[in-house]
Amino acid sequence: MLIVTVKIQVKPKFKQVCLDNFKSLSKDVETENGFIAYKMYTDPDNENNFFLFEKWESQELLDAHLATKHMQEYFKISADWFVDKQFEIFVVK
Repeated sequence: MLIVTVKIQVKPKFKQVCLDNFKSLSKDVETENGFIAYKMYTDPDNENNFFLFEKWESQELLDAHLATKHMQEYFKISADWFVDKQFEIFVVK
């Protein structure tokens, strides 16, 4: 199993569109093969900072998720939304 974390600092003018897109996108993600968990949290000290926590069954299924049409479209439309984005993957042993 994999744990994926993404720390996001969104530009203030894109905060709401980011949240709305996450809600919509998560509906598609939750139906994918290998999906275990997918949740976004807001930093209590800075409403423009988010923490995305994901669980996937394997690297292969995570790679398939990242290659889906809905994720590729999301990457294109969201390219200008962020000040910073840090992505990490951890293997559960």
